[in-house]
Amino acid sequence: MPDEIKPAETVPAETPVEVPANGPADDNPPGAEALGDPGKKALDAMKTNWHAERDKRKELEQRIADLEAAKSAPDPRADRRIIRAELKAAAAGKFADVSDLFQNVDLDQFEVNEDGEVDASKLTAAIEDVLARKPHLAASKRPKFEGKADGGAAGRESGPSQLTRADLKGKSPEWIAKAKSEGRLNTLLGIK
Repeated sequence: MPDEIKPAETVPAETPVEVPANGPADDNPPGAEALGDPGKKALDAMKTNWHAERDKRKELEQRIADLEAAKSAPDPRADRRIIRAELKAAAAGKFADVSDLFQNVDLDQFEVNEDGEVDASKLTAAIEDVLARKPHLAASKRPKFEGKADGGAAGRESGPSQLTRADLKGKSPEWIAKAKSEGRLNTLLGIK
């Protein structure tokens, strides 16, 4: 195709091409009239390509700037999670149900600094304020149960109930054999 001009044919790779910072001028360079129709078409195609690439570059530069701005801006959801976690940790053991605290404290009064820290004195003051206004939300001061969950069964042997010699009096040999097979004579026979 005679109208196509490849960049390698028009400008050798080792020849630097200087383009002004604002791009090639929209008007034709000197001598463009001597190019003829195929040259003028090629020049117009190069200008169109240059403008398209310039617009793409500007769009990408804007996207990069937007992403960098978003990355440096604080994330309000992350800050809120940090504030909730710090408040929960500071209130540990002071409330029967910590969710009551969150219903009575405005989380917007706290700020997360650059290091991801929340002012501990403000947290403590907010907790004390809620407890002063609503003392019924405080954790119970009753002592905890100190027994075991088994209700005292630990230490007792489990298994079938054991029979004594008195229990065997008057029983048939078949009944005694059955009691032995069930393990009800283990204590009497010295079997563990």
